[in-house]
Formats: sequence, C-alpha cells, structure tokens
Amino acid sequence: MNTLQIQRAGIASSVQDSGRFGMLQMGIPPAGAMDWCALISGQRQLGHLQDEAAIEVAYGDFVASPSG
Repeated sequence: MNTLQIQRAGIASSVQDSGRFGMLQMGIPPAGAMDWCALISGQRQLGHLQDEAAIEVAYGDFVASPSG
C-alpha cells in the first residue's frame, strides 16, 4: 500500500470531499472543496473514486512525501 507522509501541513490545508448536497433543510451545508472541478479532475487523474477525500492546500507551505 502506498501512503503519504505529511511533514508540514501549512496554514490552510484541510481534508475535503465533494460535499453533502441536498441536506441543507437539515442544517448541513454542502461544504466540500473550494474548487470542485479541480477536486474531480485530480481524482480522475489519480484513478480515485469521485467521493474520495483529498487534501486541499489553499496557501502553500505544504510538504509531503510518499512512503511505503
């Protein structure tokens, strides 16, 4: 199994998914990635499913390396 080791997360890095649409009436906002098209494009390029989470990096200073 391949893993990703995060050395520095940066100031505005977060784990995001494609959101939760259709639940606003229950008080749950859609949320999800800020750039939905980039999220889906990245998922496709990596061969991931559309609903899998990804790391969203807004302001840089993110350092990671593959391990395993």
